[in-house]
Parts: sequence; structure tokens; C-alpha cells
Amino acid sequence: LDALLVVLFLILIIPEVLRKKVKVVLTPAQGPSPIQLLEVRNSGTPSSLGAECTLLDRRNDPNMLHRSTFRMEWQGPYKRSVKLRRGGSYNLAVAEAGDEVTRNHTMQWMKICGLSDKDEREPKETSKWNRGDTLPEYDLKIRIIGENQKPHVQCFTVRAGKSAALEMFAIPCPKT
Repeated sequence: LDALLVVLFLILIIPEVLRKKVKVVLTPAQGPSPIQLLEVRNSGTPSSLGAECTLLDRRNDPNMLHRSTFRMEWQGPYKRSVKLRRGGSYNLAVAEAGDEVTRNHTMQWMKICGLSDKDEREPKETSKWNRGDTLPEYDLKIRIIGENQKPHVQCFTVRAGKSAALEMFAIPCPKT
């Protein structure tokens, strides 16, 4: 019976250990733009890739964060997944920023973007603030998923910028 349990354990564990990991490099776009893009460059074998985002934390915003995981939008005609050759790259839409002008008041806003059920970009979280307020920040965990591969996981902070509408940089992922 013990030998049978060991064999069953090995049958379940070995394929997972041998399964290759998605090999990508994630690089946030820099410079002034109302949309924050994340370049995904494939450094492995040609793969069909998808992406999802988990909201980890929000700072400098009085509203409660709705912790959720959602699909991300690839820029271009195919929103849910892309096929990338080795060395190929494609961008993910991460966030948008802008101004909301009312009669005699201007507020600034940023939205963390995801995909709707109809494959359209939609805000998953939104922050608004007045000029001079402390700028909001979000911590995100981004997973790049390939067919029959372990996902690539990386964490980032996205924040309203001082020199650009949005800024994004890598951070260590929290231990789970």
C-alpha cells in the first residue's frame, strides 16, 4: 500500500515539476501618456499567452480596495490572448489617467483597466483626487499564462505620476 501511495504521489508531482515556466520579460512603458502599458517580451518558445491581474493594495485613497483578479487587455485586435514568437512582444493595458472637469472644479483620476465579458476595456478600480492631494498608488500582481506552462508572476506598483500621467515599477511579490 505504501508503494502504491508513493507511485501515485510521483505520478501527480513529476509532471508539475517537469512543466516548463513561461519565459517572458515584463517592462513598463516610460514617459508621458494617459495610458500605462506593460510590454511582454517572449524569451522562450513560441507561445499563446494570456494575462491576469490581481489587485493587492491601494494607498492614498479613502475608498476600500475591492480585491479581485481579472483578465487583462492585450493592445491590438486580439484582446484575451496573443501568440508570440521567441523575441516577439506585445503590450498589456494596465491603467489610464485623466482629468474630470465640472463647472468650476477639476479632479484628476486614474483607473486600473481590465477586460469585460464582452472583451472591452473597463475600469476595475478608480481613484479621484484634487490637485495638491497625495497621489494614489496600487500594487498589482500580474500573471502571464501559457498553454501547459507554469505562469510567470511579477508584482508592480502603478501610481499617478509627478512627471508623467502614470508611473509603474516592479516590486517584490508578497509571500503567500
